[in-house]
Amino acid sequence: VTEADVNLAIARKLAEYFASKRYYVFMTRMGDYACAADKNADMRWRKNVMKLDIFDISVSIHQNALGTDRGVCGARVYSYKTGTESEKLGKAVIEEITKVSSTVKKSVYTGNLMVVREPICPSILVECGFLSNHDEELLLQNANYQQQLAKAIADGAENYLNSH
Repeated sequence: VTEADVNLAIARKLAEYFASKRYYVFMTRMGDYACAADKNADMRWRKNVMKLDIFDISVSIHQNALGTDRGVCGARVYSYKTGTESEKLGKAVIEEITKVSSTVKKSVYTGNLMVVREPICPSILVECGFLSNHDEELLLQNANYQQQLAKAIADGAENYLNSH
């Protein structure tokens, strides 16, 4: 299984949930392709988009992997710093993911990651699970589970937006 395939499947479902509730959704890509001629140009383009002051929130979907310990599992949510609106968004999303997954890590992790550092708006990265864990890899390929995750992320994000 490739991370890009799982990421895009969940992200598309997430976009459908947001759109069904009449939110405007902007995705940096809808397929497994680069947005520029090379990796550096692609990252510059994404960084420039993230800095636009037109978004209410930013949600980046990814899958985790750990080659050294295949027993590690669970969804995780990252923001850039603690004590921020991004952390509040992350907590709201985690609260909903716990309704879908018993292995979700219940604290918001921080990291100096471009997708949470660069946006002007509250931004999170959701690692939906570990592809290096056999059971979670199978689960993350399941369209029904992807749908449940997408709905949980959307519900958490909407709860955050409604409280602000």
